[in-house]
Amino acid sequence: MQRAIEFKFLTEKFSINPPKLFIKINWHKPPRGWFKLNVDANFNNYNQNCSLGDVFRNANGNWVVGFTKSTHVNGSLAAELKALREGVRIATKWKLFPLEIETNCTKVVNALVEGYTPAHLPAGEYDCSSTSKKVSKYG
Repeated sequence: MQRAIEFKFLTEKFSINPPKLFIKINWHKPPRGWFKLNVDANFNNYNQNCSLGDVFRNANGNWVVGFTKSTHVNGSLAAELKALREGVRIATKWKLFPLEIETNCTKVVNALVEGYTPAHLPAGEYDCSSTSKKVSKYG
């Protein structure tokens, strides 16, 4: 029986290219007179490297400013928070307010809304209470 299964496995024709799956993704413009900050980060647990990326767009959906950066952090949440903090720093410098922020990290949203710093992160570098104050001051 084992040889029959092996024969079937070796002689079956497999498709090298899997079928394509199309997913419609929508990005929504910020309200008139506002800017939108899209924040993202990725983290490599093996070497603690992360990549940060932020994009600012105006109410017409046009790119205003953005950045990418490689750095080291101690986790994926720390990477997302660092990307957010850098975005708010740029928004303050460029006066990009009122500002709508979009992220795919629920923990970052909760930290920003509740104004807390997760216990395992150094308070000075990832403090969400100061970030939420800066954002709410303008929005």
